[in-house]
Amino acid sequence: FAEEEEENKKNGTSTAQHQQQQPIARRFLISSYEVTGVSNDLIALAQSVMTITPNYSYTANEVQEQVTLINQLGVFKKIEPQVTETRDGMVIDFQLESHPEIRSIVVSGCDYLPNTVLTNAFKGQMNKVLNMHKFHSGMRKIRDWYNVNAIPSNILGADVDTDTGVVELRISEPKIGNVNVRFLDAAGNPQKKGTTKPSIIARYLSNVKQGTVYRLKGVHDDLRAVSANCPVEDGS
Repeated sequence: FAEEEEENKKNGTSTAQHQQQQPIARRFLISSYEVTGVSNDLIALAQSVMTITPNYSYTANEVQEQVTLINQLGVFKKIEPQVTETRDGMVIDFQLESHPEIRSIVVSGCDYLPNTVLTNAFKGQMNKVLNMHKFHSGMRKIRDWYNVNAIPSNILGADVDTDTGVVELRISEPKIGNVNVRFLDAAGNPQKKGTTKPSIIARYLSNVKQGTVYRLKGVHDDLRAVSANCPVEDGS
């Protein structure tokens, strides 16, 4: 502080003068406010997190904080404060628009995900206003299920039909293409033939089939079956 004071003296200003030069945020008297555009339940929900009180003065940033607090609830897609100046102070109308109600959730692009996993992931969200926090939590549960089952899937996104309330969850599951059996010698060099016919080895590939979902656990199970029943030193 001493160095700062010395520098201020060189510039012809004191610390007190320097502090006085800092801009002071202007405060406005808010005579009243209301929340409109949504149901009474959602209005009460928004008001429960707001921190402003009528007949008190606030800065523009403090009013903007109310928008942030409402947005953090996760159920509103539009929040627009409309300000009207009156003789008694500012009147603010927080105009809200909520997300649609979820009527159903459908999944596209996947075959392996069980319906029970989908149901449990979004349990309690049907016929209620879409809450983005809860919905993302459900998506994380689905990702966790794929991770536990060693399926390198990808959730591409979700589309919401605002008219019907149907949410389409787009998931990409890896599908197995062509399955080929190759033989290598002890040094890792390719061989045309092995001691076991490819057709015999294919009998033990119950999980690795063209068009099925690639599961790392299934691949390992099949390789163990091949190693146990065919005269091979290593299968990968």
